[in-house]
Amino acid sequence: MFIYFLILIILISILLLTHILIFNKFQRYIIKLDEAENNIHSALNKKRELLERVFNVIKNKIKIDKDIIDNLKKMPNKNMSDFEFDEELANYL
Repeated sequence: MFIYFLILIILISILLLTHILIFNKFQRYIIKLDEAENNIHSALNKKRELLERVFNVIKNKIKIDKDIIDNLKKMPNKNMSDFEFDEELANYL
């Protein structure tokens, strides 16, 4: 009878140990997935911030170019010498 009890305790111990090892393995996988998700999230945030900065730079550049083009369109209507025209161009560019 004692032998059956000992075998039962050994089997329960083996099952418990197997369960603990499998649980720990899954926990490590969960941690690795969370780390990967955080890395992806930070990379996407960096790209989003970069796109916002580039968009603002491009938007400002387009606004500046539009102002320059508008001013250049007005220039031929003015009566000025070639020297004054060259100075005006240098001011706008």
